[in-house]
Amino acid sequence: MIHGGIPKDARSFNDLAYAHLKHPKTTTLEEILWSDPAEGVKGTHPSPRGAGRLFGQDITQDFLDMFKVRMLIRGHEPAHEGFKINHQGKVLTLFSRKGSPYFNDGAAYLQLDLSLKPQSAHELVPYIHKF
Repeated sequence: MIHGGIPKDARSFNDLAYAHLKHPKTTTLEEILWSDPAEGVKGTHPSPRGAGRLFGQDITQDFLDMFKVRMLIRGHEPAHEGFKINHQGKVLTLFSRKGSPYFNDGAAYLQLDLSLKPQSAHELVPYIHKF
């Protein structure tokens, strides 16, 4: 689970855990906080938000393989129904605020059963509570 997205230069859990110590010399912390998944892109690209980066499915898969995890669960980005799934089920975005100023119709949270071993975010949809 991460707030925003995947930092392009992260190679270890320490890179994630101690990103704040290297800020602002590196952009790792900014990317953790502000990056978003994007469909149809390869690599990373500047974000229209002005901070963080857009990252493609290739970056997601490299990150999941490197850290030996099955999917990324994140927040940060408004989703019309409170959640969205990207990168063929490898990224789940949950957004728990609805309405102004985001103009999304719903918000959501995940009640995760830790005994589950889902291979895709699509398998988590029954555990997502929309409000």
